[in-house]
Amino acid sequence: MSASVPHAEQAHVREDGHPSTSDAPGPGLGTGQRRRPAVAVGLGVIALLASCAIVVGGGSPAALVLVAVAVSTLALRCWLTTALAFATVLSGALALVAVSMRVAPVIGVPVTWLPVLPAVAAAVALVVLWLRRSTAFAVDRSDLVLGAVLVALSLVQVVAVPVVRWLSGSPKLAWMMNNDSVWNLVSARFIVEDGGLVPVSHRNPAPLANEVVAFFMAPGRSGVDRTALLEHDLYRASEVLLLLVGATSLLAGLVVAAGVPSSRRWSRAVLTLVAAAIPWTWSLAGQVFLYGFWNSLPAAILILAAWAAWTSSDRFPVTSSGLLALIGTGLLASWAPLVLAPAALGVAVVCWRWRAHLDLRGLAMLAWLSPLALLVAYAGFVTRADFAAASGGLAAEGLFPPFGQNLPPVFWLVPFGVLVLLSTWSTVRIDLVGAVVVGLAGAVGTHYLMGQRAGAAGGPWGYYPQKFAWTLALLAPLLVLLSVRGGLAVAGLRRIQQGTLVLGSVALAGTLLLQVPPADPRPVTGERYPVAHGTPDYRLSSMLPVVSISLSDRSSALDPAVDTLLRFEDPDRKVVVSRWSPEPGDNTFVNYWLLQLPVDRSDEMPRPYAYGLDSFDPSALCDLVRDWGGGVVIQTRSDTLDDEMRALCPRQDFEVRVH
Repeated sequence: MSASVPHAEQAHVREDGHPSTSDAPGPGLGTGQRRRPAVAVGLGVIALLASCAIVVGGGSPAALVLVAVAVSTLALRCWLTTALAFATVLSGALALVAVSMRVAPVIGVPVTWLPVLPAVAAAVALVVLWLRRSTAFAVDRSDLVLGAVLVALSLVQVVAVPVVRWLSGSPKLAWMMNNDSVWNLVSARFIVEDGGLVPVSHRNPAPLANEVVAFFMAPGRSGVDRTALLEHDLYRASEVLLLLVGATSLLAGLVVAAGVPSSRRWSRAVLTLVAAAIPWTWSLAGQVFLYGFWNSLPAAILILAAWAAWTSSDRFPVTSSGLLALIGTGLLASWAPLVLAPAALGVAVVCWRWRAHLDLRGLAMLAWLSPLALLVAYAGFVTRADFAAASGGLAAEGLFPPFGQNLPPVFWLVPFGVLVLLSTWSTVRIDLVGAVVVGLAGAVGTHYLMGQRAGAAGGPWGYYPQKFAWTLALLAPLLVLLSVRGGLAVAGLRRIQQGTLVLGSVALAGTLLLQVPPADPRPVTGERYPVAHGTPDYRLSSMLPVVSISLSDRSSALDPAVDTLLRFEDPDRKVVVSRWSPEPGDNTFVNYWLLQLPVDRSDEMPRPYAYGLDSFDPSALCDLVRDWGGGVVIQTRSDTLDDEMRALCPRQDFEVRVH
């Protein structure tokens, strides 16, 4: 929310380029006002030291990451807008994780040392803040209030989950353990146990989310008892998911705040808060938690960062094109097809602002080429090999929300049409061009992925084309919200006209989101919930995941099964449950995890049984024992199970433990 400040003595400016009305301390101000930035830097140093102590003591690196992101963003605000600074920090952090997880095992650096990187970044940022303290903390009061509300919006929801966990005495983990989540956690464990991402041991073509989770899991893990490792890993992974949603929310709000005139305070506040709330609804967080789409969260952050770079390219063309290259590296690690969007936007920036790029010389040229070189190197040495090894997987099937083939054109044509109608205001033309560029990139990517499914039983429209189009569609409601900024900039606009523009854009954005309606997050387990609530489900618990998590019979309905899983999971034993709970779904959930956690490869036994084992059937259990190689411990509450299995497979090696 601040603009470029070439010199420390220069007055701070707002996003719109006008002088700030803040009480930022300057050379001529009183001693008390000059002390405020020094106190702020001092508090930053204390926070950094405390968060480092937590990590050294084996605690979570969450506090360290938050401190590093916050102070780095403040430091970059000396030269960039707040939205662009935050986008740069997030993109750089994700690219750094992607690269460091590949490099660490090559140079022999333990993954437990990687938190040194955010600590060093935070220390450098604090030095910058100290040197530029006279202007670095300057901010308009309205921007400060709006920024505080944006941070609070995410912070409250991030903190709500551990608070509810503490109050309820329940693990509050079932919400993040659905569908693909188990393999995401297993993949993150591979990274920790291998000392980084080692393709010859465990190839992973889309590892970024797993790498971030591994970064959080590693500190203190070596001191955890082996029987408690799963609980440790799940809690650290839940922190990552909540923080990533929070970062997405804050970035979405900042992108909209940067685009709306600051003179329209109430209109700007409404549009900004709506944008920030969207990631916390069923449309992103809900789908990620329900389907286990962990890699969609860093992808969403990077797509939003790409849009922040694009909309800033008129003021910061060189920085924006360089940032788009950095974002490309992150998306190659998150999911390679999505790199088409920042690549297309980057080419458009260079072509549109070619004079600024031709003027680059010396160190400026070197700095601009660095992220581009990183992108090319990552694509050549990493993505190329991953693609060659796993390209056939792009035709795979998978469980996905109801995102039909008709929806991608809708999510593109609606914001495009609105922007065309409002393009008489020049301030939205950059959005219009960006929508065209992203739309073309999206069309190319979608048709390519549909082509990979040629001959598939389900037709060309399937899991990966859906996922690609859905991820890019996350931009659509933000574009609709931003489309009215030109109208709001018109002088003499009446309040009724402002309200109509704002409420109209909010209603249209909401209509787009409802094209993939909220659904009942409860698991269909049998006796308790034999039939899911009808879709669309407009109950608050279905629309807001954090509300659902806080209740015992929504996203947290399987927490009793989580307790069972944490009780019986043992890395040194082959364990399965049978007839433990009268709810078939609870037994299925526990076994879904128990049968995947021990495997070293996706096709290794007993993972296939995780998807269809009827643990109430002794014949199916005999087959599992045989194919798993014996030595299986079966935990049960049935007094007859042992006799039933001995009658069917007397020579198999298993032990039935009755509780």
